[in-house]
Parts: sequence; structure tokens; C-alpha cells
Amino acid sequence: MIDVFCKGPLQALVEASPRLRYGGFQPSDILHQKLNEAAYLVMLSTDVESFGLIAIEAFACGTPVIATRDGGLRELIHHGQNGLLVPPNDASALASAIAYAESHPNHMRRMGMAARKNYLTSYTPERNYEQLIQIYHEALHPAPLPQITNLTHAETRHRRQ
Repeated sequence: MIDVFCKGPLQALVEASPRLRYGGFQPSDILHQKLNEAAYLVMLSTDVESFGLIAIEAFACGTPVIATRDGGLRELIHHGQNGLLVPPNDASALASAIAYAESHPNHMRRMGMAARKNYLTSYTPERNYEQLIQIYHEALHPAPLPQITNLTHAETRHRRQ
């Protein structure tokens, strides 16, 4: 049985499926508990995800993610390392990825460990704070611009050719 937590245009289809258990919208503490228990997260969206916060939350729990290769998800998920990516709108590829996850639990556990490591090195609140301070520092103390030489018009045209 697959648990589905969401709200959206496919809700009726999910509720009608005998293989899916519809959980609807849940508070974040319940979702984190479910992510900690899950072998993997299947993250599908009808829109392009700009960042994919739920994927980062899964990584924090050591849960690998199966998602479509679009938007910010293709930057977060490294296929075969911390999750699996499938082409958008490709039900066959999604079914294959889920079948792979079900038949290779050890590999999925290793991907989950890699996802957790990825979270710890890049997405913890402490790491986000460090990155934000670095951005502020660079904005307040920009590197000097490179020197521009005084070229004549003829020299510039010659260099372009």
C-alpha cells in the first residue's frame, strides 16, 4: 500500500485507487514522521517545482526521492546517488523507477544515506546561515573589477576578427 499525502487535481483518482491510501493534507510533524518511516518519497507535481522543499525535508530524514526531472528538482536530486529522476509526464518511466526502488531496497538505503549527507553538508539551518553571511559579505565587500585597457577603436576591431 502506498500512502499519498497531498491536495490537488488528482485527488479523486488517488482516492479511487485500491493500491493507494489517501492521507490528504497533513501537518508538518506528521509528514516528517512519515518521511522518517518511508523507504523513499515519490514527489510528483503538476507544476514545475522551483526549489522542492519537500525533497530537502526528505533528505533531512535520510529518505531518497523519486521525482520528475524538471525545475529545481533536477539540481537537488542526483540520479542514482540520492534519488531517482524520471522525465516529466512519463508514467512508464515513473513505474520503472518505483519498481526499481521496490526491488533494490539496499541501493535505496544507500541513496537515503547519501541524501542525509547531502542535507547535512548543504541544507541545514547552520549551513544556510553561513551561506547567507557569505553572500552579505560579498555584497558589502565586492572584489575589484578587472582593469580595462585603453584600446583604440582600430585595436578593438582587430581583436574581434
